[in-house]
Amino acid sequence: MDSEVTTASTLVILPWSFKVFYSILSDCVPLWGYRRKVWMLVGWAMCLTMLIVMAASPAGDPYYTVPSDRGIDPADYTPEIEARINFDAGSQAGKYVMLMLFAAIGYVLVDREPVEKRGTIQSAIYAVRTVFVIIGQLLVGFCFNSEAYGGQFDFSLNFPLLMTIVAVITAPIIPITWFFIKEEKQSKVSFRKYMSELWNLIQKRAVYQNVFSNISYTASSPVQSYKVGVTPINNTISEIISNVLFMGGIMATSKWGMHWSWRKMILCTGIFVILADGITTFLTIWNLFRSQ
Repeated sequence: MDSEVTTASTLVILPWSFKVFYSILSDCVPLWGYRRKVWMLVGWAMCLTMLIVMAASPAGDPYYTVPSDRGIDPADYTPEIEARINFDAGSQAGKYVMLMLFAAIGYVLVDREPVEKRGTIQSAIYAVRTVFVIIGQLLVGFCFNSEAYGGQFDFSLNFPLLMTIVAVITAPIIPITWFFIKEEKQSKVSFRKYMSELWNLIQKRAVYQNVFSNISYTASSPVQSYKVGVTPINNTISEIISNVLFMGGIMATSKWGMHWSWRKMILCTGIFVILADGITTFLTIWNLFRSQ
């Protein structure tokens, strides 16, 4: 099941990797003369539709029909444990993974800002976005921390109800986008010119090195589950702390660091992340200390 969880997690965040293609689509293929607003409506409508479908779909039986089996290493499974595990859960979850993939595509598609202000309000966008990410993490962390989800609480929501909540929050965004986003009709951008400029940008070292720097490993979930025994609530707290630090760094940079050397910023933050992450990672790898 670990491979299914890893695959699902990767597919859900995959649309972020295609942001450049969404930009090409909106710039080179304007709808009714609008390069932003209509595409934003398409994105929100796609996202809302996927959420409604997931809210109306039955969640299915969990992989661990007995929650206590979650903490047992697969190598130690007995025939009795194997008999009560729902090995078909992965195939049942495939539908939700694809729906969440398209919901994420719709969400990322609307990630736009006015051309004349592009870059100047990026820090404010990320700060606001991070606040709502933290709210979502609190919702998932506290409402999906029952024994069935590997936690310790005696209450929890179910997945369709969570999708219903998110759909209700998302629905007002569609009329808000139409009435409050102001945009003048524009002609489409030449596709050949756009691709030429994109190719020149990709060849810059600051761009292609950053692309390769995002390559990582996919074994974090099994390590957390079997080696460290992380519960959902503690994982959520860790992610919230990370997002608070990220938001603080973004806001501090926008206020005092607009003229800082980006090379020195990358160097200093890179060293800090390597030290902070490396200490805990190697303590776990070498089994010096394995505890959440």
